[in-house]
Amino acid sequence: MRGKFNGTPSTDGVGDVSCFVVRPSSSGAEARIDGLAWIGDEYEVRVACQLMKPPQLPAGAEQDLRAMLAAGIDAPAR
Repeated sequence: MRGKFNGTPSTDGVGDVSCFVVRPSSSGAEARIDGLAWIGDEYEVRVACQLMKPPQLPAGAEQDLRAMLAAGIDAPAR
């Protein structure tokens, strides 16, 4: 999955490495947020939010998705 994710990896976020990409709506098209985090080579979490209507992301959407990514990466692998 990491190879298909168009984001810049960082060690500043959750997990060993993570990246977050926000694509605001342009010309009325959908808005999208994607987040990816992983620990080592064995555990990976991805969250995504895609809005068709309204095409604008609501206030707090990015922070909510970051919190979901953190919760997913902090959960024990099953």
